[in-house]
Amino acid sequence: MVLVAIVVLAALIVFAVLRPDVFQHLEDASWRRAVREWLGGWKIWHLVLAIVVSALVMTILEAGPEGVRICFLLVMLAAIGFLLRAWRHEFLFLMSLEDADLPGRHDKLIWAALLVALPPVGLWFFRSFRLAHWPDTAHKPVPSEVAHEVA
Repeated sequence: MVLVAIVVLAALIVFAVLRPDVFQHLEDASWRRAVREWLGGWKIWHLVLAIVVSALVMTILEAGPEGVRICFLLVMLAAIGFLLRAWRHEFLFLMSLEDADLPGRHDKLIWAALLVALPPVGLWFFRSFRLAHWPDTAHKPVPSEVAHEVA
């Protein structure tokens, strides 16, 4: 019941901030401006993460040992999901490179084999290599035409 209240409250806050036209009848809009400035750097996934973490904490507190096992399983599944997402991003970046962009003759093949054979280690090494050679690509998405060809 508490989880439902938290989800509803978070949804109302997001709705009030993202859809100010619904609340136009209110005279004092300074609270909306203050909330919008405070949430300006936040993304929607920040709120989702806060809700999920609070749900996990409540499950642990209410369900006892069985809740701990379920929460551990959910956290591990989330970690694997984040690893797969990061691996896909790095692999697509590698595939979008031209052979001339890499210093060696077979570097692309070696990096691809390392990423496929040892995913966590290869991901860590290639990300370090990418940030050392192309530091301005830290937050740039992979070109969409390459992503469509690979997918």
